[in-house]
Amino acid sequence: MKYGNLVIVGHNYKNGKFFGNLKKLTIGDNIFLLSSNGNEQVYKVYDMYIVDETDKTCTSQETNGKIELTLITCDSNNSRRLIVKCRAY
Repeated sequence: MKYGNLVIVGHNYKNGKFFGNLKKLTIGDNIFLLSSNGNEQVYKVYDMYIVDETDKTCTSQETNGKIELTLITCDSNNSRRLIVKCRAY
């Protein structure tokens, strides 16, 4: 497993599809990703916050040697971004 920050950006559909339910996550929730070779990686949500749509600091690869996942979607007004930060464990 490589260290760094995997960033996934997705649409926030009102019907709950794709990242439409991302706002329902809470600190401590688990995220499961399955790789193309069938390996599962579990991440735990450690932070959630809103930024301006031009703020890209959450995509930094500086993770202090940790494996991270960042999920990004728009807020309800499409003017700001919801950031969900997770760490592998």
